[in-house]
Amino acid sequence: MAKTRAQYREHGGRYGSGEVSIEAHGLAKRWGEDVDQLRRYGYPQAALAAFNALVASHDDLRQSRPEAVIVKTDAVKGARQTVRETNDWLARAYSNLRALSIEHAEVEGGVAGILARRADGLDAEVGACVAFLKQHQAKMATDTEPAELIADGEALVPRLQVMRPDKASAKAATKGDTEELDVLDGRLLEIIAAVNSAGRKAFRVAGNKARVEAYRYHQILGKPSATGGDAPSNPPAPTPGV
Repeated sequence: MAKTRAQYREHGGRYGSGEVSIEAHGLAKRWGEDVDQLRRYGYPQAALAAFNALVASHDDLRQSRPEAVIVKTDAVKGARQTVRETNDWLARAYSNLRALSIEHAEVEGGVAGILARRADGLDAEVGACVAFLKQHQAKMATDTEPAELIADGEALVPRLQVMRPDKASAKAATKGDTEELDVLDGRLLEIIAAVNSAGRKAFRVAGNKARVEAYRYHQILGKPSATGGDAPSNPPAPTPGV
């Protein structure tokens, strides 16, 4: 299904443009070598030519607007660090809540309400978890350090809300270029995932295990998507009981 510009921008904004470039150039090489196999799976020479043109546009923007690359790189690094810390905090918080639920049935029921906020973003989930921990803090043993846990969660919420830098304070040109990089990154990632999936299918049929392995992400950590492609993603938030 075709994505909107906003969807490409959101997806591409999660990854460094340098990482995307490495993946794109690697795929272009594989695709060129295997176009005869890939054409039968929907990716002929014409599609490769269009992809190469998109890669060239991406290269040109990265080289001509290095300040935009810096802004985006800093944003991605900051976001990843915050997500890592958030996942660690949620693992501890849910572990404490699971321990409480053994003696307090109402705690187990409340966790479902916290998880329901996950769809609204990590900041909403952490905020709901903090509020629930406060509600039940008196039930927690003091040596589990509930006050520290709550304080750490409270500190994460504003960081999650502003993971990306305020581009309004940057130069207008830099802001526009950074957004354009996000869109290009998103478009390239969409094609890379699709062709990687097609390549694995084609070479599984051919019995070429080594070539199957080539059609994956090499720079970006990812996991298989529901559609069978590689979907790079941030580590998922932990769930209670895991």
